[in-house]
Amino acid sequence: MPEPTRDKAVFFKANAGPPDETITVECDQAVFTSLRTPMGEGYRVVAASAGVRPEERRVITRVSPSHDSLCDDGRESKERVRALACYPLPTGRLCIALSLPAGNEHTGRGGLRVYTHN
Repeated sequence: MPEPTRDKAVFFKANAGPPDETITVECDQAVFTSLRTPMGEGYRVVAASAGVRPEERRVITRVSPSHDSLCDDGRESKERVRALACYPLPTGRLCIALSLPAGNEHTGRGGLRVYTHN
């Protein structure tokens, strides 16, 4: 079985075909959030595997939620809200993104910082 690497996540799905067959799917990853670093602060792609292309980064940056923007229905605390998005990238690949609150916003604006794993 292939091992996950620093740049790729490897997922296995059993029972996708014949009982003795395993399908492996390699996925590039990107993290979009706000961090304070020596390079500056603000929402941006802060980490990505080598296979994420510049045009994909631009779409991820444009589409991913930022500062205190996750919707909730009032039944859960804001810290427990999760959002799942799926959208096409200009390269023909598909982006599946999970967004969740990641603590208080560090800029002093109030509200929660959003972390999105693409």
